[in-house]
Amino acid sequence: LCRSFIDAVAEGRRELASLSDEARVGERVASEASAARAAAERSTRAAEEASARANESTELATRVAASQSELERDARERIQDIEKAVADTVDAVAEQLGGFKTTIE
Repeated sequence: LCRSFIDAVAEGRRELASLSDEARVGERVASEASAARAAAERSTRAAEEASARANESTELATRVAASQSELERDARERIQDIEKAVADTVDAVAEQLGGFKTTIE
């Protein structure tokens, strides 16, 4: 009777040790899962920030391209104005000199 009691107590201790080990493993798994979740959240935030920066860069590039197009258009208009002024000046000088336009040009 005593022997079976001692065996039962020993078996209980082994089961308790096994359950304790399982609990530690469970805690480790939960801790690692929590760390993985935190890492995933950081990664998601970083991706969102990178996406926002990419959007800002795209908007900036669009504004720069629009400004460049506007500057090019203004430059073309000014060149045309200068060319017209030169042509008008040549016509006026040729008229004053009595028709030597080809020589003046």
